[in-house]
Amino acid sequence: MGRGPESFLKAEVNKHLLTLHQTGQAIDPPQPYVFMYVPSGYGKQTIDFLIAARRWVTIEGVLQLDRHATFLGVETKSPGKQPTARQWACMEAIEAAGGVAFWCFDFNGYWDQMYQHGFVTRERPPEKKIAPRGRAAMIL
Repeated sequence: MGRGPESFLKAEVNKHLLTLHQTGQAIDPPQPYVFMYVPSGYGKQTIDFLIAARRWVTIEGVLQLDRHATFLGVETKSPGKQPTARQWACMEAIEAAGGVAFWCFDFNGYWDQMYQHGFVTRERPPEKKIAPRGRAAMIL
């Protein structure tokens, strides 16, 4: 069975989260804790990504990572779909506990939310040129 648009978005979000705090300096700050939920029928159900990450803050005019992490929940959906009632309840519970939770259906929406909540420092990532694969590549 082929992969749907949601699985490609999950892969892109996961790749970004694994490099979230890399600065290119000699000593990078600690990376965020990222847990990607995979349903198996056991335990409590939740949303796609559960993350403990630090936000960017300005202290005395200097942009730096906050000392304390914030709990973050991210749900990814295919375009045109919305979270289920259970997923909404999970996101509301995260926010009620003082965390940040949101859902997205594309990488730009994910990035906008990350920027709005202070987890990234610039508004948009540079646009990526995606090379065609499979049958589309053979036609070119």
